[in-house]
Amino acid sequence: MNQTEVIPVGKKQIGRPFKPGIVANPDGRRKRTQEEKDALELLRSLAPKAVEMLQFLLLSPKTVPAVKLKICEIILERTYGKPEASIRLSSISETVEESQKYIQTLVARIME
Repeated sequence: MNQTEVIPVGKKQIGRPFKPGIVANPDGRRKRTQEEKDALELLRSLAPKAVEMLQFLLLSPKTVPAVKLKICEIILERTYGKPEASIRLSSISETVEESQKYIQTLVARIME
């Protein structure tokens, strides 16, 4: 019995990839080993000291500005999350041909 349907290359999936009640990973996420749990517990126990060190470096007058900036970035990303990246594109021409002509004009000016 085939639970999923093979989709040919170049065609979009329409609808759900699995039938209701069927999941891609029925066993779920694998359990952590005891070693992994112990390592994570150790790292979490060191977190307060790491925060104290960041605070010390940030407030120290001897710390290089680039390091202070990186500390600020780390703290802000961990507390508020990383900012979303967005790109805004604009064009002064409406067609590809007009854009190509504009680029050629700019290249000609540069080459003069």
